[in-house]
This record gives sequence, C-alpha cells and structure tokens, in this order.
Amino acid sequence: MQLSGITSTGANIAGTISTSGNANVGNIGATAGVFTGAITGASISTSGNANAGNIGTGGILTVTGNANVGNLGTAGLITATGNITGGNLVTGGALSV
Repeated sequence: MQLSGITSTGANIAGTISTSGNANVGNIGATAGVFTGAITGASISTSGNANAGNIGTGGILTVTGNANVGNLGTAGLITATGNITGGNLVTGGALSV
C-alpha cells in the first residue's frame, strides 16, 4: 500500500483517522469534537461556552464567564468575587453577609 502526505515532520490526512488502541498526541486542534468516552487530563479549558450535562472534577473548575446551573452542590468552598443572585439561599451552617 502506498502512503501519501507523510513527511519527516508529520502527516497530512484529509479523511478520518481511526485507531483501536491509544492515540498519544501533544495537541488536538479541531473545529468540533465528539467524545463517546471519558475525557481525562490535567485541565480542560474553553474560550467559549462549555455546555455539559454533568461535569465532575477532583480539582478546580474555573469559569471566567457565566456559570448558569440548575443546582450547585459542594462539600467544599464556593468563592465569589462578584454578586450571587438567587431566589433562595439555604444553609445548614453559618452564613456571613
């Protein structure tokens, strides 16, 4: 089989790349992505909107824009440098205002 588009510095492929094993890469650049499994790594960042059903993190989740959520639950600390607007604020502990 003759392979084309492969140089000493990389490969240019116009179609789809499929692998049944691991694809270990430094950077992935795409205009859109579809992931059917888990995404694991040190951090996930976006300059636009991050729309997701569930986001779980063992570390820090930072949002520089708006974070519109239905329910926000934490066993840790929530820090806000701006305003928190809501209909009801319920706490089982102390509330300082």
